[in-house]
Amino acid sequence: MNEEQRKLLLEAYVRMEVYSANSKTIEWPSLFSNLIQPRIKDLSAATEFYASLNDKQIEIRLAIHHWEAGAWGVYEALMGCSLDPISHSIDPRIWAKKELNNVDLLLDEGINQLMTPRNAFSASEIPELYCKLITGAWEDFIMPSLEESKQHQEARAKYFKENGCEDEFEFFDAKYDIRLSFMAPHEKEFLNKNYLISRDIQALLWYKEFLVEVVREGITFYDDIDYTESQISKKRNPVRVKELQRSNDGFEAIRLSFDRFISECNRTPKWAELMSFMVENQPRGIIVEGVYERSKLIAIVIEGVDKPIDRAAFKKRFDRYFKKTDIKQDIS
Repeated sequence: MNEEQRKLLLEAYVRMEVYSANSKTIEWPSLFSNLIQPRIKDLSAATEFYASLNDKQIEIRLAIHHWEAGAWGVYEALMGCSLDPISHSIDPRIWAKKELNNVDLLLDEGINQLMTPRNAFSASEIPELYCKLITGAWEDFIMPSLEESKQHQEARAKYFKENGCEDEFEFFDAKYDIRLSFMAPHEKEFLNKNYLISRDIQALLWYKEFLVEVVREGITFYDDIDYTESQISKKRNPVRVKELQRSNDGFEAIRLSFDRFISECNRTPKWAELMSFMVENQPRGIIVEGVYERSKLIAIVIEGVDKPIDRAAFKKRFDRYFKKTDIKQDIS
């Protein structure tokens, strides 16, 4: 990476940090919140802050942010799956109170009696690792993940190339057997076990925060009915939170933005329009930042995707995902 590329990537990191700080993508502090400076909301302040860091400090900061993002993905799935049994309870507050006790039982004793369907955790190993996180003995499994994650990405890239694909997103093209995607190298084959379990622990702690809110505030699954309308409004179905597929964030973010553009503009977007739209209108739950050269958008950085997507790469993805929808015009 040359100096100009490094500068652009650093600018993308700064913008992602500022967006994350202002949008409060993660609602509650993590176990590592006191170990690094809080996320910075002001662009100029963040730029100055990153300029003061050396490569190792930036690496550590990004590693913790990446760990937090992975843990948040587990939390979203855990919390989302709990909404179904909560919605069937005659008293959600009592349900949440019982579940709080179950979370503590899992963290302290390694006994898993969670009532949510998303409950596949390495129960017996959680208490010891939870103690390590609380006492600060975490660097031996968090920091090695930087190199492990790189090896994981390289192995996936090699796998898809050997199977005739430029990258994994081509598996969304109908001509490929989707089963091959499930055979690709997985995180658990590369990242150390303690790293993955520690993300589960953080997710459980955030789940506790959610349950405490339910105990305190209750939870509502229906919109108010407006009887002044000519037709009686239908009750809303119980809330369902789709389990996030972090490995596919690039596709999912682009697809969400494509659908939103059509909904708001009543037409399909051109590929360059969609690229700009993604930066200006963040897909729900996914951070997207633009990389600019002067005033021109030259690339986007999507949370969960290991490298920026430049204009040429974005156009190729657009053509694969949305065949026969674009007139191929490049709008800067």
